Amino acid sequence: MTRRITRTALLFALCIILSAVESAFLTLPTLPGVKLGLSNLPVMYSLYTVNFPLALSLCLARSLFAFITRGVSAGLLSLAGGGLSVLLMQLLLKARSSLSLVSVTGGISHNLGQLVAVGLLWGTSSVISLSPILIISGTVFGILNAVLLKATLPYLEKIGGGK
Repeated sequence: MTRRITRTALLFALCIILSAVESAFLTLPTLPGVKLGLSNLPVMYSLYTVNFPLALSLCLARSLFAFITRGVSAGLLSLAGGGLSVLLMQLLLKARSSLSLVSVTGGISHNLGQLVAVGLLWGTSSVISLSPILIISGTVFGILNAVLLKATLPYLEKIGGGK
């Protein structure tokens, strides 16, 4: 039990740290909504090496953290994008898809989930015009995150401990 709580806390802390680093240094202001998605690495790690409930709880904790630190809209957008991506990544993982396909699907679905949430929150469908940019960025950064996860798996296994 202590091991599970510690693993969850460390992975959540890693999500927050990666998100902060990304927000501080890696934003592309000319492309709205485009981010590397580094904080998704611990979630993907959880899906691959631990279990779906841990990945989902990390997603929910990230959304709650966004709600507390950045407000209701940020929390809802985090929940919509993160929730959809975790669910779809889990389905692909069950189908024994490649890490790259799982990661790309996670990136694209996260972006599209957020677009739908923005459209519903602001009552407009004009945000759909951003979908080509976000599909391309989700694909590119999904591939990058798959490469990063493969490279960091040995280090993450030291804190994650597997199932």
